[in-house]
Amino acid sequence: MIQRKLDRLNALGGEMGYKSTLDVYIKDGKYSEEQINIFKQKAADYIKDNNLSVDVNVEKVK
Repeated sequence: MIQRKLDRLNALGGEMGYKSTLDVYIKDGKYSEEQINIFKQKAADYIKDNNLSVDVNVEKVK
């Protein structure tokens, strides 16, 4: 599911030469730091492997 969102953001920004950012908000305490870091790494790997012009920003919210 996240891959589809990243692909869509890349398509939107790529047409105009912009780099898009996917903001992900996670409820504080719902996931461990390790789980969040694994998610970030998997997203970064997908972006790199598919040569996408997208960033992922993960923030915890209360």
